[in-house]
Amino acid sequence: MLWSEAGTSFADAALATPILASLYFSLKWLRFGDVRNLILSGLSLGVAAGLKLTCGIYEPGLLLIGAKPFVRGRMPFRTLAAQPMAFMTGLIASSGWLFVLCSLKFGNPVFPYFNSIFYATEGASRSYRDTAYVPHSLLTALSFPFRWARGGSITSELFFRDIRPLIALALICALAVRIIASRLPVRRRQSENIEPPDLLINVIAFFLISLAVWMGAFSIQRYFLPGEIISGVIIGACLDRLLSPRFSVVLLIVIEVGSFASLRTSDWGHTNWLRTTYDVTIPTQFQDTTMVFIAGEPFAFVGAFFSPAATLVGMTDWDNRDPSQNSPFTRQIRAGLAAAGAKPAVVSAGPPSRTALSVLSAYGLELTQQCEKLGGVHRDAQLQICALSKGDASTAR
Repeated sequence: MLWSEAGTSFADAALATPILASLYFSLKWLRFGDVRNLILSGLSLGVAAGLKLTCGIYEPGLLLIGAKPFVRGRMPFRTLAAQPMAFMTGLIASSGWLFVLCSLKFGNPVFPYFNSIFYATEGASRSYRDTAYVPHSLLTALSFPFRWARGGSITSELFFRDIRPLIALALICALAVRIIASRLPVRRRQSENIEPPDLLINVIAFFLISLAVWMGAFSIQRYFLPGEIISGVIIGACLDRLLSPRFSVVLLIVIEVGSFASLRTSDWGHTNWLRTTYDVTIPTQFQDTTMVFIAGEPFAFVGAFFSPAATLVGMTDWDNRDPSQNSPFTRQIRAGLAAAGAKPAVVSAGPPSRTALSVLSAYGLELTQQCEKLGGVHRDAQLQICALSKGDASTAR
């Protein structure tokens, strides 16, 4: 995952670092009791969530770690509140300026997300949420680790395979049975000197809570990268608890080799570093295009190769605004199309989708001639550019 994302617009691998640091500081607080560790935990995760909102799914797991001693009466409420308050501080410190700008411009501090809460007329009257990979039943959710081990794209945009989460969950079950059995009257005397694996239990709790929240939120694999990393830690720690030192090391080596041999990470359609991925050649007749509709993602990089005066309009099947909304965005697009000498075009991977064509039609635009390929783009699907003609604007929605 780390190597596949290097040099791309994805930030999930880099953001795994502050998320894991947040868990580390929470565990350090449990061990040494210094409230400054709780503050560092909240700040680390808050900064990560400010840079990418999806990182916020790991906060419930951290809150659970802090809530356990609070429920037992071992710490005051102000100590429990230190971590979430630091989380909000980190969130505001990293992206507060952007929240203010979005609030002033759109009336939604996290526009276009959570638009059903902070409603902005420029966006859809709902909260954007990709549910393509979310499990629709308990059985589907429980089968995820088995399907990850087999490989596929059930929780990912592209094919991947990883056996570690399945092994980690199996060892968690084995450890649970071991702990329960050690507390039975028959085994209690034999287990009196066994140290309760408190830190490990908290790591497992964080892992399971994060897994459940992740599945309910979006189930996209790259957003669970910190959980995949932690699954390796859980495997080693559980083996250490369950088996003799010598046998646990041998089995850990076998698991590591098997994991590495079977692992397949998604490459997200990226190319070898030796190729020039973003050196796009615009056909001569399109170099003076005034408005470029980008139908799909992540293709916005082509905008850098058009004239700086050109207007770029992003279009995705899950994020297309209804042109009839008469919002500032749609009014700006219509004004650009109505200007003298306007030359609109659409860029897409293959033919524009039906949704894209429908939106273009609502602006009174239609394809007029055969599309041309964009040179210099090395992708699985060759990008192309299509000229658009302005029809009768009175018939457009």
